[in-house]
Amino acid sequence: MEIDAATQLAVDDFMLFEVAATANLKAQREQAASVLADLPELEQRFAAQEAAIMANSTFLRNMLVDMGLSKGPAQPARAPDDEINLGIVELTFDGLMKQMVREWTGMGATERTQCLGLCLSALKKHMPPSSGARSGLARVIIPGAGLGRLVWEVAMAGYEAVGIENAMTIVLAGSYVINRLLSTGREAAIHPFAALGAGPCNTQAGADVGRAVRVPDSDASARFAEATRAAEADGSQHPHERLQVITGDFRAVARATAGGADAVLTCFFIDACGDPAGAIEAVGAQLAPGGVWVNCGPLEYEGTAGAHAIGGRKLRLCANEVLLLLARRGFEVLESRVGEECQYTQDPASMLQHVFGCLYFVARKLPEGTPD
Repeated sequence: MEIDAATQLAVDDFMLFEVAATANLKAQREQAASVLADLPELEQRFAAQEAAIMANSTFLRNMLVDMGLSKGPAQPARAPDDEINLGIVELTFDGLMKQMVREWTGMGATERTQCLGLCLSALKKHMPPSSGARSGLARVIIPGAGLGRLVWEVAMAGYEAVGIENAMTIVLAGSYVINRLLSTGREAAIHPFAALGAGPCNTQAGADVGRAVRVPDSDASARFAEATRAAEADGSQHPHERLQVITGDFRAVARATAGGADAVLTCFFIDACGDPAGAIEAVGAQLAPGGVWVNCGPLEYEGTAGAHAIGGRKLRLCANEVLLLLARRGFEVLESRVGEECQYTQDPASMLQHVFGCLYFVARKLPEGTPD
């Protein structure tokens, strides 16, 4: 099948994963050569890492074949030469695997409850599915949609759900889980803790790197099956017919579809996009008057600079400043608090546990001309 340039680049990255991961593992083995005689157990760990790398590579290649993006074992269109930073490729997929744990495995259930569950509850409270500005179901936009779990949850809750995600590798992987695994009652194994890159950090035992996790989680599979039975029994619309994910930048999409949303959900997003003021402007443009914005996330500011950047420096706002700007840019803040505890892609067996005290708020877009 013919695929566009952006998709081809993502496919090449998937195919380069094994090359990158294997190269880093070789470097780890060479570095450990001087201690292997006294610590032969290291070789067991390396073997577990190698097996995990190969299993993850098989998962990714099977994904490409299943989605019609590859005909089988093949080399990427881009050769792994000096122009390609294999370390970046490997780190990308190390993060992808951990994100998959967060969104689509039983191990990620606690993290989903902390953040996604909180946003869903607020959405149902302040914008029920039937209360949209237009006829039909309320339309909910989810920027930074990731692998699509929140988009899926919103659709399952009875809304029209539209996710927006800029990274094509993430879009493809999320589509695979939703449309090829979940929708067909299948599951697959991933090995997300293979301690790739320079080696394991804060890992208790060498055996931890080889752990396998099943995708998708049994709860999602059971709920999908029940929704399918219900739709077939009464002829109602299946939740998956109310779900879509768009590839692109949220700010560009907001400009192109101004006023088209009844609600916007942002989870771990307004700092990741690198421009909280720009996010306020984009959400304001996207929402219809009376629309609701639900946010939960930290202010880590690791994203790329946005419109409010000068000389590459990002405009960073404190939590209270974000809330003040909201109120002065056409929003009524209905709920807000700082300190909502949430983890993010955390290995529960790690010796280091990060917990964010997140900024949570619900804000309603005021009609134009409403005084502050």
